[in-house]
Amino acid sequence: DGPAASRLASLWHYAPTLQERARCGYVGLKNLGATCYLNSLVQQLFMVPEFRAALLALDIPPPARSPVTDGADSPERVAGGCDVLYHLQLIFGHLQESEKRWCDTRDFCASFRDFENMPISPSVQMDVDEFLNMLFDQLETGLLATPTPKLLQSLFGGAVVNQIIDKAGCRLSERMEPFYVLSIEVKGKASVLDGLAQFVEGEPLEGDNKYKCDDGTYVEATKRCCISALPPVLILHMKRFEFDFDLMKKMKLYDHCEFPQVIDMAPYTVGHLEAEEAAANGGAASPLAGEEAGCMYELAGVLVHTGTSDSGHYYSFIKERRTERPGAHAWLHFNDTLVEPFDALDIAKCCFGGIEPVVQWDADAAKPVQRNHIKPHSAYMLFYERVERKPAAGLADPELLGEPEARNSVGRGALVEPAMLRTNPVARVAVPDHIIHEVWDENMEFLRDRYLVDALHFDFLHRIVAMALDPDGPPAAVADPPPASADELSDAVRLGCHFFVETLAHAKDKSTLGDWLLLLQAGLERSPAACRWFLLQVESAGWLRSLLLLCNVPEMRAAFAALLLHAATVLRPHELHLYPRAAPAQQLAGSAEGGWMVVDVVPDGEWLDGERLAGAPSPEEGTGGLLTSPPKRARTDSLPDQAAAEPAVSPAAGRPQPAALR
Repeated sequence: DGPAASRLASLWHYAPTLQERARCGYVGLKNLGATCYLNSLVQQLFMVPEFRAALLALDIPPPARSPVTDGADSPERVAGGCDVLYHLQLIFGHLQESEKRWCDTRDFCASFRDFENMPISPSVQMDVDEFLNMLFDQLETGLLATPTPKLLQSLFGGAVVNQIIDKAGCRLSERMEPFYVLSIEVKGKASVLDGLAQFVEGEPLEGDNKYKCDDGTYVEATKRCCISALPPVLILHMKRFEFDFDLMKKMKLYDHCEFPQVIDMAPYTVGHLEAEEAAANGGAASPLAGEEAGCMYELAGVLVHTGTSDSGHYYSFIKERRTERPGAHAWLHFNDTLVEPFDALDIAKCCFGGIEPVVQWDADAAKPVQRNHIKPHSAYMLFYERVERKPAAGLADPELLGEPEARNSVGRGALVEPAMLRTNPVARVAVPDHIIHEVWDENMEFLRDRYLVDALHFDFLHRIVAMALDPDGPPAAVADPPPASADELSDAVRLGCHFFVETLAHAKDKSTLGDWLLLLQAGLERSPAACRWFLLQVESAGWLRSLLLLCNVPEMRAAFAALLLHAATVLRPHELHLYPRAAPAQQLAGSAEGGWMVVDVVPDGEWLDGERLAGAPSPEEGTGGLLTSPPKRARTDSLPDQAAAEPAVSPAAGRPQPAALR
């Protein structure tokens, strides 16, 4: 009864056990139609312990109004800003604290704004790289009003330098550019390392394309882009989509492209390249090794795209980091609401792309043959995490990840101590009170449903009702004084009927439906008063409409109808005296002296003769036909005594009238 019954009223085939948090301990995200790109990226961000801890530590006020109708807010809230930050924090709170299998992202989609200031359409898929840039822009706006406005830059932000160098090695031009994501070419590349090498490979400026110096002279030079500062979490975007100008459409590249588990980013930094050039010219020694310079990275996440350029699906493989859980540092597969363990040995098969041999039946050769098929799934974004090392002696451990200037700088001059990731296990961090209360309100409702719709609970109630009913005892007479166990019997029947209609009818597991039907029929057989209560409750509580019109489970509708008919059949002989009969009619309905004809059925199935009900209108007084329902009486849960059941005499008509039945 109560809130649980109202929640179950519109649910059929309800199985809370199928909606529990995954056994691996993580929560998924519901796909609202085409929001897999959002789900896969949010899970990657959530699994960065430092970002999760920093975001949940922020004190962000909830939106004043619904994001869908909140059109009069300040520009930063309308365009995302604090609203996006708040709803992302709310999602993180659910992902950490929820006991359910998945959480909803509907409010986040409503608060997010695209370039046209419109909310996300759940039915339209976006490119996850484009969505990441938009998300970080809006999070940056929201973080400006918090104590950590540089949170994203300290975790994911790096910098590249665009240089123009002449033949003598002199720098003619330099321009710094920040980044959150490095885009790497995939076409024709056997490995990500080849793409990174092309990324820093210089482009010659010669002939008609010579570089014009400030003094107006044209010189041959080399234009290149290399990394100036590396972030603690490095995101690589593999450019698997390109525009085909011949076909005038976007195409997906299915090329096989490998990526290592551990990568040294030092060869692609400006410091390393300049040191190599100096060494080639007989200058200073080579730079520090990548591990010493803080350039060693380990693979921590892979975001995969499967499908074509027109349609597809995103999901993620993510490595657990810095947790004390048993089986730590395991890989997990996050696919919308599905979260399951993943074998890291399968990364090559599931993420590198290319072709794979497939055995198919050949109808012409009448035998199975092996053919090469293009793999539709391949890695689209890679998440690398800097390998940790202890800070140098005398340097303070930076709070969180430090300010941007404390990050690793690999440009010219002295190396700045890199901001190191926390080594403390932060699998579970503190969550704001208003979020923890909201999440655990939902958890308590779900856990109540979980134990309510449970096979052990079903068996327990069945035993309780069966013990109270004792169907082997003799039936109770309505007119006799109630036995000592009458109240217990009535309560047991009521409990069983409430469970039958409000819980069992909505549960997916209906293996005990037949047992419950037989048990309740036996209980109603022993208590006509319970039959009367059940028939009145069916109408007053809306059970008739719910179980016969709304219920989409055929066996449940049939069982409820059988129980309803059984209650009416048991009650009928005990209330038949409430329908007094006049003298038999001389002719059937429709004749000159006829009236309304009552067609009745006795328990043994024989038909009674047609009788005209005393006081019924004649054909001239109203429309004729068969009377299919008895006169209404006052609702009561106890039978009237025999004297009150005698026919009353109407002073106006001078003939017996039926006692009020309802």
